[in-house]
Amino acid sequence: MAVNPAFIPKELTDVYAPGSYDSNCSILACNFPTGTSPEECSNFMSWIGPVVYVEEGPSLQREANFIVVYSKPDFAVKATQEELVFNEGCRVYCRFVDAKPTVWGNITNFFQGIDQQYGASDQISNFINDTAAPAFYSTSNQVNEGIQNILSSDVSNQMAQGFSNFSNQIKESVAYATNSLYSPM
Repeated sequence: MAVNPAFIPKELTDVYAPGSYDSNCSILACNFPTGTSPEECSNFMSWIGPVVYVEEGPSLQREANFIVVYSKPDFAVKATQEELVFNEGCRVYCRFVDAKPTVWGNITNFFQGIDQQYGASDQISNFINDTAAPAFYSTSNQVNEGIQNILSSDVSNQMAQGFSNFSNQIKESVAYATNSLYSPM
């Protein structure tokens, strides 16, 4: 059964900004006619604002969909708010790309899964709020300092040391969480 073209952007999930492009500047533009090239999409979408990058996106029913990256978030917002009509009355539907998964999001999801499985919500919530979050943010600051050191000194030794420290701190946080959750009260 064919999907209403207006629902295509919602049906396509896990669509992220390409590479290191900003997700606030990136949109998913859906329902171009089959055979539309990224160049044609770029030309059409550039009337809203400067297009930095375009790549083909996933498709539900052989329509052409594209991930479009603008030079500023304002243009991406405008693209999602405008009524866009491509050649011969073909309506184009846009939405922002999905937020990329983060390490902190994965850790939080891990503990929420344990919470649901074992029902220790107070213990897990306290751990996350009191221990894991400060440890993670402390680690983030140390990684940031490490990156700054890399830019100003011996790259390979600094990177190896930074990743090792980051890895050790995550291991320590997970070990502490495990001990806190499963130790007898």
